Amino acid sequence: MAAWLPGAEGGGIADVLIGDTSGAPRHDFTGTLSFSWPRTAVQGPLNAGDADYDPLFAYGHGLSYARPGEVPELSEESGVTGAAANPDHYFTEGRFTPPWSLALRDAGGERRLGQEASGASPRDGVTVRSADGSAQESARAWCSPAAAAWPTSRPPRWT
Repeated sequence: MAAWLPGAEGGGIADVLIGDTSGAPRHDFTGTLSFSWPRTAVQGPLNAGDADYDPLFAYGHGLSYARPGEVPELSEESGVTGAAANPDHYFTEGRFTPPWSLALRDAGGERRLGQEASGASPRDGVTVRSADGSAQESARAWCSPAAAAWPTSRPPRWT
């Protein structure tokens, strides 16, 4: 189970993981990974069957009360070193902090945005622009051809 900032739903997670007041599970949870969980932040691509396949958790990994198992202590080292080591700032003042960028992909290929405040994929399948531009520019708004032109008083529609 991986949960980051579950908010108000934390009680539901606790109900499944911890159980009733005596500690007995209310339900056996199930679930398996639909992807391979990388060993480090720079590991990839990670495909089962590759010669150098070495994930932290393999494709299909999962535990349950019926199938318990041990998980070793997890490393807190990201594996990011050198010029790529900038864990504090990925997006600052509406711009991606090098070496990070945003890849916009559609049927025409890929276009990467770095310092640009807005852009589009090669065939305009997805468009992105800075949001809250008159203040912090701390967000991005997304739009696709199926959505109307950029709205002025409401966020873009998800399609």
